[in-house]
This record gives sequence, structure tokens and C-alpha cells, in this order.
Amino acid sequence: MRPLFLAVVLVAGVAFAQSGGEEKAAEPAAAAEKEGIKEEILRKLLRASELKEWNRVLGFATELLAMDRNNADAHYLRGVALLELNRAQEAQEEFQKVKEIDSGYVDAYVGMARVAAKLGDGETAKRRIEQAVATGLTVREIQAAPSLVKYLTEDLEFLLRLWEKEAQFKIVARRDPFQCPIKKAHPHVGDGTSSSKYPRKDQMLALKRVRIEVDRLKRALTGKDLQTALDAWRSAEEQYKKAQKVVSDADLAADLSETWQSLQKLGPQIQKLKELALKQAVDECIKGISRVYQDVIRPDMTRQERLERLADAKPYDEKLKRTLLEAKEGAHGRMLALVKDAEQRRKLAWSNIEAQKEFYTKVWPRLRLTGIIEGTVMQEGEEKILPPNVFMEIDHKTVTIPERAPVPGVERLTLQRVDRFERRVEMIYRSQPVYLRMKEGAGNVEKKP
Repeated sequence: MRPLFLAVVLVAGVAFAQSGGEEKAAEPAAAAEKEGIKEEILRKLLRASELKEWNRVLGFATELLAMDRNNADAHYLRGVALLELNRAQEAQEEFQKVKEIDSGYVDAYVGMARVAAKLGDGETAKRRIEQAVATGLTVREIQAAPSLVKYLTEDLEFLLRLWEKEAQFKIVARRDPFQCPIKKAHPHVGDGTSSSKYPRKDQMLALKRVRIEVDRLKRALTGKDLQTALDAWRSAEEQYKKAQKVVSDADLAADLSETWQSLQKLGPQIQKLKELALKQAVDECIKGISRVYQDVIRPDMTRQERLERLADAKPYDEKLKRTLLEAKEGAHGRMLALVKDAEQRRKLAWSNIEAQKEFYTKVWPRLRLTGIIEGTVMQEGEEKILPPNVFMEIDHKTVTIPERAPVPGVERLTLQRVDRFERRVEMIYRSQPVYLRMKEGAGNVEKKP
């Protein structure tokens, strides 16, 4: 029995070890997933702050803090949102938490100064401004905040004190950058501050946004989630173009270039995303044109309604032409084949729109439906219904036309069907269904029955 007991213990030990190994292997994956979620929330938070959608900023910041309660950026942006929503006391608490987490977060002092200014406490506002300048913010940056600039313009002595503190900070920073470092940039929003007044901060924030999207793209590619990867790639490309206009610092420009080059190394995967993006863009435009066409061929619309709806197809066509023109540049292989296929689909969809437009702008004004004839005849003792005929004025000349007969004097136009109850005829023009309704009164004024 002893060997059997040892075998059981050994097997149990191995199983336990394997279970522990699986748990340890799962931990990095779970941590990576959590970091991905946090980065996604931060991306939405920064975007909402850019658009100054303060309720959304408040929601995203609160969501991020639920996962990372010591995130200084989230506390700061939550404070800004609360301040913009006239909840000054709550904003003060958030800015205080930022200062506790990171004493070098200069914007926290600016936030507290804005709170004091809003509450009418000028002395506290000045004290916070001095703390911000002593920590590395420039007087010029303070001047960019409308609610704080009055303290600089109304008190010359205070302004001179600030300039002195700014100079002292620069001297100490040059002498010993480790003792008095220039603090990292933080998201700066609100109070109508112009982003051009904060070049260094704007540059670092622009670079951060590019990195967030690039990281999101790489995670999506690793997880083979092409749709999320495509969304991230579009956003990364947009943020990169913005960053190129903002980033001028040599070191940051090098980081930006290196970040973007890391994407270019994923050549085949990026090419696949470009193909997917082209396909989706083409499908969206073709569907838009098709929706317009399906509406226009409904029999119950007036001519004016059709012409107005036809005009809605033009933006889709213009967008499609731009998309194909951009995709064609440097295209080869599968991408070039996709472009050619899309051009054929566009040609077919747009030809339907052009046929409808041509009929209702050029042919319709020449026609006027004046009457419908439908009768019976006795043949071999039986009453038979005659096919309906219509009276139609063509260029002011009245003719009689039976069903399924060509309309005289008008090329490629055939009378297809007569609907005497709706006082309407369906015709075929250039293989497209078109309609003509019985007129009420003189001229070409069309009315719904």
C-alpha cells in the first residue's frame, strides 16, 4: 500500500503544481487586459476633455479612478469637469488629491487657484499661482487663463514677484536638474486656455495620444480583432497627423517618429487593415447611393420629392471618388484589384442615379398624362377586357399608347403598366422604372391624389 500512497501524493503534487502554473500564467494576461481597459478609458477621457464635454469627462474620470484610485491625471480632469459644472468645492478636493499623489503636478495648483478665484478668494488664488510658478509653470502660461490674468494685471508688485520666482526656478533647474526638475506635462484643459500657449505640454499630450492608439492597435492585432484594430488604426493615423503639426521639440519629434515607425514594421497586418478600411468605406458609400435609388423608384413620390432625394446621392459619390483616388496612390496587388472593383461598383450604382435624374429633369417636362382608356369587346360570344391604353401629350401632341409599347418620340422609353386607380403609369427608361401621374389642371404641375 505504501508505493500506491506515494504515487497518489506524487500525482496530486504534480496536479497542484500545474494548477499553480496555470494561475501564474493567467495573471500577466489579466493584468495586460486591465491595462488595456484603463488605456481605452483614458483615451476616451482625453477625447472628451478636448471636446469640453464635461459630463462625459466626469463619467470617464470616475470610471478610471474605480480601477486606479491614484491616477493623478484622472483626478485632475475630474476636478476640471467639476469646476466647469460649477461644483467648486468638489473640484478643490480633486485638485488636493492630485497634489498629494504628485507634488510636482503644477496644474493642480492652477486648478486650486481657479477654484479660489471662482469663490472670490483673491489672496488664496494668488498664493496658489505663486506655488504653480515656483514649481515650474511660467508667468506666460498663467496669463493664458482668463480667470487668473486679472491678478497679474491689477497687481504689478505681485506680477514682479512671479517673474522673480520664475527666474529663480530656471536658475536652480540649470544648476541642478535632479534637485529641481522640470515636471512632466499633464493634460491641460478648461478655462478657455489656448493650447498654443502651452507648446511643451501640447507636444507631450499629442505624443501620448498617439502612443495610446498605437498600443491599442497592437493589442487588437495580437488578439486578431480586426475591427477594433481598424478603429485604432484610423484613430492613430488621425492623432499622428495632429501631432505632426504640434510637435517641434527635437526629442519628442524623435519619439513620435519612432512610435510611428514601430507601426510600419507591421507591414502585412497594416496592409490588411488598409484593405479592410477601403472595403468598408466603399460599402458605406455604395449603400448610401443605393438607399437613395430605392427611395426614388417608389411609385408614390412626386417629381419634386424625387429630385430632392436624388441630390442626397452626390455627397456619397464625392466621398467615394476621394476614397478611391487616395487608395489608388501607390496601390498594387490586392489593393489595386479592390480599387478597380470598387470603381466598377460605383459606375453601376451612379448610372442608375443618372438615369433617374435625366428622366425627371429632361424627359418628364415633355410628357403629360391626360387620360386612361379601358374597355371590353364581344368576341365569339364572350366579353373580353381590352388592354388599357393611355392618352399622353408628348411635346404638346396627343398620342394613344397601349401597355408594353414604346413611347413615340422618346428614345429608350416604354410604357410598362397602367394603374387607373392611382391615375399613374409606370414606364421603363434606360432599364430604370420611372413614373408619370395624371395631372390636375393645366401645365406640368403634379399633385398627389
